[in-house]
Amino acid sequence: MSKFLGEEVLRKAIQGEKQAMEFYLDVSKMIVNKKSKSLMESLSNEERKHMILLEKRYRELYNKDFEEIEGFIFDPNLRIEKFGLNSKSDAIEILSSAIEAENNAIKFYFELLQRVEANEDKELLQSLIEFENSHKKRLQDEYEKINKDFIWNIQE
Repeated sequence: MSKFLGEEVLRKAIQGEKQAMEFYLDVSKMIVNKKSKSLMESLSNEERKHMILLEKRYRELYNKDFEEIEGFIFDPNLRIEKFGLNSKSDAIEILSSAIEAENNAIKFYFELLQRVEANEDKELLQSLIEFENSHKKRLQDEYEKINKDFIWNIQE
């Protein structure tokens, strides 16, 4: 068991939050439906807040600013360029990938939680797990809506 979050692990977590933030923002720019667009913008903003929390912890532990690991991709599910976005099946594929990415983040943070001793890290990781679970739930709700009645209205 390690006392604190390791530097490389923390850098990967920060990059994961940044990748998720950018993914949700990119998707929000393509959606016309106001409620769906708002959901993606909200998720992007929340991922940004997570990134800021992790960067703060990084500075506290390592007394330096965060630097990205060049070429590191936290989750290949969140690569916007692999998706089309002009049909119901595209929207379902994006949501499925986002739900899987949230599951991966939950698993990542849960595994870290089992390995750290510092209360600050435990509290941070527990709150991130709760947030990622709420993201997953919101995405699942959107997925159910789309399966019921396609509502995204894609911008060309």
